[in-house]
Amino acid sequence: MIPEQIQVGDEIIRFRPPTQTNSGTVPVHQSYGKIAGLLPPDWADDAIIYELYVRNFSERGDFNGVIDQLPRLQEMGINTLWLMPIHPIGQKGRKGNLGSPYSVQDYFAVNPEYGDEQDFRRLVEQAHAAGIRLLLDLVINHSANDHVLMTLKPQWWRWNQQGRPTRRISWWQDVADFNYHQRELWDYLVTVMKFWIEKFDINGFRCDVAGMVPQPFWRFAVPQLQKVKSDVFLLAEWEDPVLHLDSFHATYNWTLYYKMLDVVKRRCPAEELLDVFLFKSLTFPQHALRLNFIENHDEKRSAKIFGISQCRPFAGLIFALPGIPLLYNGQESGSREYLSLFEHQPIAWHKNEPEMSKLYRDLVHLRRRLPLLRRGNVEKIKVADQQQVVAFLRRLGQQIVLCVFNFSDDYKKVALPMKSQLSDFHSPGKWQTLTNTESYQITAEKILLELPPWQGEIIWRE
Repeated sequence: MIPEQIQVGDEIIRFRPPTQTNSGTVPVHQSYGKIAGLLPPDWADDAIIYELYVRNFSERGDFNGVIDQLPRLQEMGINTLWLMPIHPIGQKGRKGNLGSPYSVQDYFAVNPEYGDEQDFRRLVEQAHAAGIRLLLDLVINHSANDHVLMTLKPQWWRWNQQGRPTRRISWWQDVADFNYHQRELWDYLVTVMKFWIEKFDINGFRCDVAGMVPQPFWRFAVPQLQKVKSDVFLLAEWEDPVLHLDSFHATYNWTLYYKMLDVVKRRCPAEELLDVFLFKSLTFPQHALRLNFIENHDEKRSAKIFGISQCRPFAGLIFALPGIPLLYNGQESGSREYLSLFEHQPIAWHKNEPEMSKLYRDLVHLRRRLPLLRRGNVEKIKVADQQQVVAFLRRLGQQIVLCVFNFSDDYKKVALPMKSQLSDFHSPGKWQTLTNTESYQITAEKILLELPPWQGEIIWRE
């Protein structure tokens, strides 16, 4: 059990126990929209994150295999890499032949399967030279069952009555939960985080199941990291507005993802995608960044769930909305194959779907090209067919972008009345589209669009 309070120095810190649901999210019953959250570093608003599993990213399955593809990622427009855990993996209770990277045996070492410290240093340096920042996956709710310090510091872990290491999630049999009642553990874990920043100049951390780690620890750790690197970035694998108050810059947008699954399975109208996004924006603190995704390593491939053609409007949505878009380990190839965490299962790059590669390249480059896709406000536009069509504006000062997505199997003719919300489309200028087609017509009364099935359009003025 997590203690109700703990003494850190002269201060008594009271815990806010995390509440976990089956989806790994925390229900939100209180609005924090009027509260200023932790201010992200300047570069975070522009981040496009690529989650990369070193073992399966290349045939080599090592750091050098990643280095070989840095030029491609740079050309694609990726500016932030998140490396899934790179540390040695535990043997005790190991899953599969090679084990899960989330079963960490030694936080101060690199998995020899991937290379050595010099190989990792070269990866960081070459990524930085290419304008790509690098985040490490931080797994500190638990460690491997045979962590290198477990016999020396057994009090740092939780044990059952039979004297075995235990965990809250019973099927995570390859890990043991830390005991955060131990003050010395806090100092150790902060030292771990500082080590990777100071020695290798990484740019931040993606924090695994961050809501299962007591929040007072994050409040203790983050100021110390900021003293080492003022623009360090912290992404929480959790969905709780409280984490943004003083600990995290970004959290997972699980709510949006699950709503996408509802839409593709016809369980709700497409309009709810935007409604739920805007509602969450109002309940989270100011400055809170949300990680928007249609796949990650915990979910099936988006090309498998939605289908290659049906991915298009969902992919367009995560790049057109505020927050940080995420691509996962070969997603741009249209891969349908779920990659095992426990085996060497390289991405089948030779089966690349050119349509998907072009789509993601176009979306990444467009987001980097248009600042208002990263920083502009969102204005919902009502449409006649709210069951299958979503339309909204992004606005930043005098600049506007119109985004319209068709979530159906049919061609859709969409008419948007030229009211005050769209009046800027009367002004002269050259308008461009994501699809580079004449998919729209602007008249004095309305904007007319014709969208193919499962297609979206983004219209902007140069």
